[in-house]
Amino acid sequence: MTAVVEHQRAWTAVPVDGSEKSYVQGVLGAGAAVRLPSLLRTPWRKGLLHRRERHGIAVVAAPTTGLRDGDVEALLRFRFAQYLDIGFIDPHLAYSEGMSGEPASVVAANDLHLVAGVPATGEILCYAVLEQPPAAPDGTRLRTARRPLFPVEMVHGAGLYNRLPILPDLPVRKVRELGRFVKNQRPTAPRELCIRAVVELAAAVLQVVAGPLRFEVDAVVGDLEEHVAKQNLDFFHVPSVVLHGSVPYLPSASYLAPRYVRHAVHPFACLTGELACVLPRLAAVEAALNLPGKLALLALLRLQRRTAAPAPSMLRPDPAPTALDQLALDQADTTMPQRASLLRQAEWLRRCEVFAPLSVAEAAMLCTLMEPVHVPAGQPLLRQGEPGDGWYLIESGQARIEYADRKDTPMPAGMLEPGQCCGHLAVLTDSDHHASVVAATDMTVLRLSRQAHDTYLAGLPDVGDRLTRHALRQWTELNRLRQQAAALTTACGCGNGCGCGAPAAGEETPS
Repeated sequence: MTAVVEHQRAWTAVPVDGSEKSYVQGVLGAGAAVRLPSLLRTPWRKGLLHRRERHGIAVVAAPTTGLRDGDVEALLRFRFAQYLDIGFIDPHLAYSEGMSGEPASVVAANDLHLVAGVPATGEILCYAVLEQPPAAPDGTRLRTARRPLFPVEMVHGAGLYNRLPILPDLPVRKVRELGRFVKNQRPTAPRELCIRAVVELAAAVLQVVAGPLRFEVDAVVGDLEEHVAKQNLDFFHVPSVVLHGSVPYLPSASYLAPRYVRHAVHPFACLTGELACVLPRLAAVEAALNLPGKLALLALLRLQRRTAAPAPSMLRPDPAPTALDQLALDQADTTMPQRASLLRQAEWLRRCEVFAPLSVAEAAMLCTLMEPVHVPAGQPLLRQGEPGDGWYLIESGQARIEYADRKDTPMPAGMLEPGQCCGHLAVLTDSDHHASVVAATDMTVLRLSRQAHDTYLAGLPDVGDRLTRHALRQWTELNRLRQQAAALTTACGCGNGCGCGAPAAGEETPS
C-alpha cells in the first residue's frame, strides 16, 4: 500500500500483431528512457520552483518558455509513452500513425510543466502540467457563452461548471487546467524513489498554486478517475468537487479516445482560495518526505491511514445527490458512437425553448431519463381528467390539443409541433390533465416521469421558470378558448342568472 494511488499497466489488454507490438514496445522503451539531467540538477532562472535533491528526488516547475531546447519534445515523448502504457492511447492508432510522442500543438507557451525525477541520472519518474487558459478577451468569465473552451470542456461539454457557485463568475484567465499527471511505468529507479516522486510532485503542484501562482490562479479544473487522482486529492485534504453527470466524447480517430472509453473519467474543480486548509496536511507530508528511505514511506503510510475526509468545498457546500451533474453515465458500456448520438439529441433538446439554459452535459443526462414513445395518428397521448404522472416533449410529428365542452364534445384548442411539450401543467400543479392531446400524425415523443422531474428538474430554477411560463401560456390560451366557445353557444333557455355561460333565451349570439 502507498500513500498515492498508482495506475496499473493496461495496454497489453489490446491484441496486437508482431510488428505492431514491436513498434509499441519501442515507443514505450523510448519514453521510459527519456533523461533530462540538466533540468533536474540545475536551477533554471525562468522556473517557478526548483527543489534540489531530497533523498534522491528533485522537482522542477517551469513554463514551456523556460525549458531548454529539446526538453519539450522529450517531455511529450515521455507522457505519450506513459499514456500508451496505461491504456489511455490506442496502440493500433499509434502504430498506424507512426506516433512516438504527443504533437507539439498540444503545448502552449505558458503551460507550467512539473517534473519529478532522479537528478543523478536525469530519469523522469512523474510528470504533470498546469495548462494555460484559452485565449479570451479581457472580462471573459467561465459562464460566458461562446468563448474558447478548456480541454476538459471540449471533452465533457460547454457550460460544464455553470451550476456551481463562485466558479462560473471567475475570469477565464485565472483558471488553470491540471492534466497529464502520470508516473513512469517502466522505471529503472528503485520503487521507493518512484513512490516518493509521485508524492513530491503532488506536493509541488499545491505549493506552486498556493505560492508563486496565488495571485494568478483562482481555480484549477480538469478531469480524473475517482479511484486514482481523486484519492490523491483527498490524501492532501484538498476540498474539491467531482461532477459525474457528463458524457465524455472524443471522435474515435482521436489518439486519446481510449482514455474515455475504457476508464470512468469525471470533471473536477477546486478553488485555490481553499488551499489554506491544506497547509497543515502539506506540512505533515513535507515532514514525512524529509525522512530518508523507507522511514519516509512508513510515515506516508501512517498519514494515509489517518486520512480524514476533506472539508466540503465552497463549490458544493451541501452536496445534492439528486442533481443532474451527479447522475453518472455508465461510461464502460457506452460506446463513442452511442455517446455521439446522445450528444446530438442533447443539442436538439437545448434548442427547445424550455431547455435552452441546460449545459451540454445536463441536457445529455436528461436525455438518459426521457423515454421515447411512438404514438400512431389518431391515438390520444393525454386524456383530460386523468392524473398527470409525467409530461412529454414532441420529437417528431404533430398533435392536437382538445378539451371537452359541457356536452363532452371534443373542441380544438391548438396544435403542438416538435420541440413543444405537454402534460407539464398537471405535473407542476399536481393535478389532472386539463385537456387531451391527440396525435394528428404519427409522432415520437420523449416522456419524463413525474418522479424524474421532481428529482432532477425541480431544483433547476431557470428550467422550472420556463416550464411554468409555458404551462401558463397553454392554460391561458385554453381558458380563453373555453370562454369564447361558451359565449358562442346557442341560448340555453335557463333564464336570467344562469351560470352556464351561454346567452339567455332571446339574446343575440355574438358572431
